[in-house]
Amino acid sequence: MKKNPSSILRRTRIITVGGGKGGVGKSIIASGLAGEIGALGRNVILVDGDLSGANLHLTMGIRYPERTLNDFMLGIYSEVEDVVLPTPLQNVSLISGASGIYELANPRFMHKQKLVASLLRLKADYLIIDVGAGSDEDNTDFFSLSEQGITVITNEPTSVENAYGFLKNGIIRKMLSMFSARQDIRDIIMRYANPRRHGFHRLAQIADRIAEIDKQAGKEVKVMLMRYHPRIVVNMVKEAGDVTVHESFRQIARKYLDIEMTYLGYVMYDDTVKKSIRQLRPLHEFPDSPAVGCLKAVARNILALEEV
Repeated sequence: MKKNPSSILRRTRIITVGGGKGGVGKSIIASGLAGEIGALGRNVILVDGDLSGANLHLTMGIRYPERTLNDFMLGIYSEVEDVVLPTPLQNVSLISGASGIYELANPRFMHKQKLVASLLRLKADYLIIDVGAGSDEDNTDFFSLSEQGITVITNEPTSVENAYGFLKNGIIRKMLSMFSARQDIRDIIMRYANPRRHGFHRLAQIADRIAEIDKQAGKEVKVMLMRYHPRIVVNMVKEAGDVTVHESFRQIARKYLDIEMTYLGYVMYDDTVKKSIRQLRPLHEFPDSPAVGCLKAVARNILALEEV
């Protein structure tokens, strides 16, 4: 790994990459953005946040990681920095994920607080976390480490539906964490989170219901929604019409989740992606790939938003 001589930014920016559904290309987007942001001179640590099926190392051309999150969580290494691995990409390091150990994949046993606190202490310009598939609380909690996490979608109804559920579950989790000591408010959140049972179709309506018993608490929920701005990348684009899915998804998020999302760009469907995985080569090593060109544009858009 080639290292940048000095850190450009004064604080670590956290970028989480999720989407709820497997198969939408989150890992390729996460590793591809890490490579492009690193190529722009920023120090990047890429983290595999999939606690049940880690495979991000393969996108970096690493077949067998020497150290993983398993080793840190099991106490073999006392600091998470000790499991950071070099990669072939300029300015990019990797923390390979934990897999094959039930206790680490199950939220009832995993020491999540320790892991999150350790990751947040890492020093880099950017910390990019590839979140696992599915809308369970581990994944939504990882995604919520950033107020501007990237939601990856494709122009498929199942992708859009799963991404919506992923974001909604994450926001509900954020609400619950805001009021960990207020069981009365937590009861309201859980009671009205299911629109089929109580007729609530917008998250702001939950804030209104909370405000009936605590005006300040209701205001805090609305402020949280106002400040939460996840981002969108449309992946596997085959034709121009595929890109427009971001517009409808943003409208759905605005109408039902009461949040504003930012569109970062799209990544074209490209057979080079499969080729890079088969050959165990980072996608960044295929500079003529249409997908790489798209990732360059998305990376520049991220830096433009983060470094104003």
